[in-house]
Amino acid sequence: MTRAGFFVRLVLVGIWFSIGGCASEIGDHCGVDGDCPSVCRTGGGFPDGICTQACDASADCPDGWICISDSGGICMLPCATPAECSDRFGAPWTCRSKSLQESGDALVCFGP
Repeated sequence: MTRAGFFVRLVLVGIWFSIGGCASEIGDHCGVDGDCPSVCRTGGGFPDGICTQACDASADCPDGWICISDSGGICMLPCATPAECSDRFGAPWTCRSKSLQESGDALVCFGP
């Protein structure tokens, strides 16, 4: 195979992955678990659905996410203002106080 042929194949593989060959990430909107690398939470406090993951402590969450006690322990994005949440996830999302899985409360992006 020529270098040009190899490069063309490499580009085509990259296009395939960008079109849909790889899973969504934590924080992306979703409809069912298969849309996410872990779990999809929908309804109630999760307008338009959100990819998240189960956790027992914030150390189990991706960098910048914390573990709240909803749904048996899930990773959610901390916030300081409602605009942080609505800018990232959409208009129904806001910044709300939730119980941490470990102890205490924290402000996280959550639905109405």
